[in-house]
Amino acid sequence: MLSRDDAIFQEFGEIYFSSVNKGVIKGWNIHKESDVNLACLHGRVKLVLYDTREKSPTKNFSEEVVLGNENYALLHVPPGVAVSFRGLDDAPAILANCQSLPHSPDEMIKIDIASDKIAYRWQ
Repeated sequence: MLSRDDAIFQEFGEIYFSSVNKGVIKGWNIHKESDVNLACLHGRVKLVLYDTREKSPTKNFSEEVVLGNENYALLHVPPGVAVSFRGLDDAPAILANCQSLPHSPDEMIKIDIASDKIAYRWQ
């Protein structure tokens, strides 16, 4: 998934796993300082990234990515980019999250998926 020799590797803070059932949407989560590296270990998930960074050339843009059986890849999410995801397969998907900082509730912002703060609507 990630080597300390990789250009995107910052530091090891923690790794944890999320399980998501078909049709279930999780997020939005924005990390203030932590880099997030995501890989789908089992099943498939659709991830949506939404850029909230003030000085970013892609501010307020979203991108959709499907990770899983057909696309085993590492998705790097810098601080300030919101992430939400949904399970696509009948069996639960397992998403690995390797972060550059240990978990801290003060480091993450949670936004309801129906909030007007993010201009993306799940279909």
